[in-house]
Amino acid sequence: MTNSEADIFKNFSLDRKSPVPIYYQIQKLIREMIDKNKIKQGAQLPTEEELCSIFNISRMTVRQVYNDLLRMELISREKGKGTFVSSNKVMFELSRLQSFTEDMKKRNLRVKNKILEKKKIKPHIELKRLLKLGPKDEILRIKRLRYVENIPMAIETSHVPLNLCPGLDEMVLLQGSLFKTLEKKFSLAIDHSDQALEPIQASQEETSLLKISPGSPLIRMTGITYLKNNSPVEYIIGIYRGDRYKFKLTLKR
Repeated sequence: MTNSEADIFKNFSLDRKSPVPIYYQIQKLIREMIDKNKIKQGAQLPTEEELCSIFNISRMTVRQVYNDLLRMELISREKGKGTFVSSNKVMFELSRLQSFTEDMKKRNLRVKNKILEKKKIKPHIELKRLLKLGPKDEILRIKRLRYVENIPMAIETSHVPLNLCPGLDEMVLLQGSLFKTLEKKFSLAIDHSDQALEPIQASQEETSLLKISPGSPLIRMTGITYLKNNSPVEYIIGIYRGDRYKFKLTLKR
């Protein structure tokens, strides 16, 4: 690590009277510096001894910071060389159908959702066609900002036919998961999904919500989720940060 990079840490003061734990203050500092590109991918981070000296903290506290960042896949360790900002991204497997919440919790990552919109609406013609709705059927539109370890990662907008789940508009989603709510509260057997991906640039709204630079690369995913009887139960539009995600496909011949 260069002197100029080390100075970033030296210029940061811990609030030792704050109820926020010391390890979390340091972890947040490193995450923000990575997120704002103040520390580049591949850059070397201070050793445990250096962080202990800079912040006057115990080795146990430093290890907690680095272990959490390793779990988030934000840093990596190379034996005999040191600790580095990882170039790895969150892997999203398209070969398996699971909710955002399920996927992140399997990685032992903390998930938080902010409901931007939850509204019962009359679908336009294209949504009626995609969701195979009748002329009087209504849908629930749920727009959520998804956080992983307090970092805004994605914007997901789900459109769900209310004839399949009456009263969903008045419910709180179980553990923040739409899939879990549909399965547990309405006994709907979610089975498969058709999805399409395309690269886009961040709009003004997306820039603001995801805390990224204007025009940053994003991945737009649209998909229809089906029940076992092939009834469509959701049309989703997902906007994912291009600097945080990569998608994995399993193809067979």
